[in-house]
Amino acid sequence: MTCAELVDVLADYLDGELPPATRATFEEHLAACAACVEYPRTYRDTIRLGRAACEEVAGDAPEDLVRVVLDARKRPG
Repeated sequence: MTCAELVDVLADYLDGELPPATRATFEEHLAACAACVEYPRTYRDTIRLGRAACEEVAGDAPEDLVRVVLDARKRPG
């Protein structure tokens, strides 16, 4: 697995959705690539901080704006 391939499947890895063989290959890459060891941690931190920021903003956002954003997320593409 290359570094780019690791990035492509990172979300599935963190969600526990990789097939066992792919997960093993992913973890083998992490064991051999120091640069990629840090990436999942920073990815998790980014998601956590993004969610926290959204929660803060959502508490202060006008209800109409929240409704429009939520409706837009439901629409495909």
